[in-house]
Amino acid sequence: MAKHLDLSLNGFTGVSVRPETGLAWEFETKHRAAIDAHWAEAVSRNAHLWNGRTMKLIHYRLDNGRFSGK
Repeated sequence: MAKHLDLSLNGFTGVSVRPETGLAWEFETKHRAAIDAHWAEAVSRNAHLWNGRTMKLIHYRLDNGRFSGK
């Protein structure tokens, strides 16, 4: 299921990514019930799955060659 992406960083002048806590991911909020049901089914097949904290880049932009996000 992994997909190879050819990424080029040509033209980037900088990168700034700032971790923040407490930001809601709109997709996750909107689909909470379906995500929880899917997770329960996945864990029933494999009890060793990890259900911990993740980092998501939800607000980002590319402006004049500078990539920034949080």
